[in-house]
Amino acid sequence: MPQVDQRQFLVDIELPPGAALSATVAATENMEKILLNEAEIAAVFAQVGRVGFQFGGTEEQGMERATFLVQLKDEAPATEEVTAKLRERLLSANHSQIALRRPQSQFANMLGLAEADITLQICGPEISTALALADTIRRHSVKIEGLTDLRSDFAGGQQEMVLTIDRHATAQYGVTPATIATFVENYMRGTVPTTFKDFDQKISILLHAQESDRKTIEQLLHAPVPTTNGQTVPLRRFVSGNMNVAPTAIFRENQARTISLYCNVSGRDLEAVAREVEKMIAKLKLPSGYEVRLAGQRTEMRATFWSMAAAIVLAIALMYMILAAEFESLKYPFIIMLAAPLAIIGVVFGLLVTGQTINLMSLIGLMVLVGIVDNDAIVKVDFILQERKRGTPLREAILLAGQKRLRPIVMNTVTTIFGMLPMMIYPGTGTEFYRLLAVAVIFGLAFATALTLVVVPVVVWVMGKADGEMG
Repeated sequence: MPQVDQRQFLVDIELPPGAALSATVAATENMEKILLNEAEIAAVFAQVGRVGFQFGGTEEQGMERATFLVQLKDEAPATEEVTAKLRERLLSANHSQIALRRPQSQFANMLGLAEADITLQICGPEISTALALADTIRRHSVKIEGLTDLRSDFAGGQQEMVLTIDRHATAQYGVTPATIATFVENYMRGTVPTTFKDFDQKISILLHAQESDRKTIEQLLHAPVPTTNGQTVPLRRFVSGNMNVAPTAIFRENQARTISLYCNVSGRDLEAVAREVEKMIAKLKLPSGYEVRLAGQRTEMRATFWSMAAAIVLAIALMYMILAAEFESLKYPFIIMLAAPLAIIGVVFGLLVTGQTINLMSLIGLMVLVGIVDNDAIVKVDFILQERKRGTPLREAILLAGQKRLRPIVMNTVTTIFGMLPMMIYPGTGTEFYRLLAVAVIFGLAFATALTLVVVPVVVWVMGKADGEMG
């Protein structure tokens, strides 16, 4: 998809796993000050820790992460220029991992397109091994020029207490494992033994241990558990526990646990950077049962190009069959279809002049051209065939077609070009999305019309001469 300058960008901060929320808040406040000191920035919105709605999509976010939505001023330069200038400054001013990225357009979100230029999917049974591979890829990716803003979708940093029940100890004291589990839940989360009624309102009364008695695992293991004989025994006699850092969410791709690394391409061609990434992946020594797949916009681009190429070929085939049925000939539809490759010359020239790229919208414009540019050739060839039926010699018929059909052909082309001209030159946010289609149609139609006026008569003359239809 063409890149739409929405006058805003996202900044992701990731602290080391297990970082407290207070540390994330402090890093967020520091980053806010740096961003607001920039003259091009109008406003900054921050999300810290786990939130219900994400600026950058639907990814889970742990306590060690924060996301900024940065809005630029109207007079600020292009978003790509601002982010390129800020990237080095932000990385040097903060010790956490930072990534700058552009938000997806609403159309891209609706289509479910990839949010990064290149996505590396690390698949395997164990998250710890996949994380080690992700760290290895991070170190190697620094050497690839143009690869920036590397970030992961792994939402780690969630502290958890892992308790293992000793069934022999519970049997010795006559306590069931379910009793131990219920005790731990009530001790940490609390229980509601009763409610307080105030007229028509019922207020639940929550009963749990004091905050100071349940901060650490040692305090939890020291909690007294009542037994069946009326005694109280410390929880440590029944369980063994330790602290662990668990992921906030686990993602799967084709039923395999997956960690995705997202990265953008800046200052280089996407395909060239993707080839270097593939070479880097090929050199990695992957453990048994693990694989690294390349995805993202580059993969979607290849799939889109193949599907669009198939659609264009199908459109040409359908048009050829219709023309062959109308003209009752296999030769003249071929002459008419020559206008389609002539339009490609104009499309390529227009993209080069305007500095645009070949993407989904320019390919759609090319497919539209296949149906438009043939109209001029149809008008001219049909006039030649009508004159030939009247007994006009081939040379005179071709010259007469050039005189009589020049005006309608030019009028058809000019009206179409001027109708799409506002779409190409009108400024404003989001116009990049439609501009490529207009560029493809305008330049392709202009070149195709100019070349059709010369090429089609010449081809008709050559084929007529070869078939002996001179008289």
